[in-house]
Amino acid sequence: MSDEEITYLISKKVLEGKISKSDGINELSSRINLNKGSASIIIGQVYPKLIEGVLFKRTVSVAYFSCFLKCIKRDYGNEQLSISLSGLKKHIDYILTTGDSKISLRKVYKEYLELFKTLLQRTRKMKLNNLKL
Repeated sequence: MSDEEITYLISKKVLEGKISKSDGINELSSRINLNKGSASIIIGQVYPKLIEGVLFKRTVSVAYFSCFLKCIKRDYGNEQLSISLSGLKKHIDYILTTGDSKISLRKVYKEYLELFKTLLQRTRKMKLNNLKL
């Protein structure tokens, strides 16, 4: 399991109230040697706001965002992926105003947006086919 996926799983546990934020930070520090400040930013700011689909100003590596979106889709489905993509878009728009282009982060956003659109189109086609029966 990658460091990013471990971070996702621990952040998810904290958000769901299964462990405290402090315990999550300590677990990330001991398991993957993540700096406690970085762990705090991910657990307390980035992950919950990504899940809520709201603007967040702190950022993490593209690898984290890519893993988080993959896991969010796996664990919560397309509706939550759509909400999280909205939050990521707000984050990208914000960092563009700071002069940081984050081109690779925009690529991750576009990749998951296209995946979401494809899944949505398939779902609509399946519903239409079911109506024709």
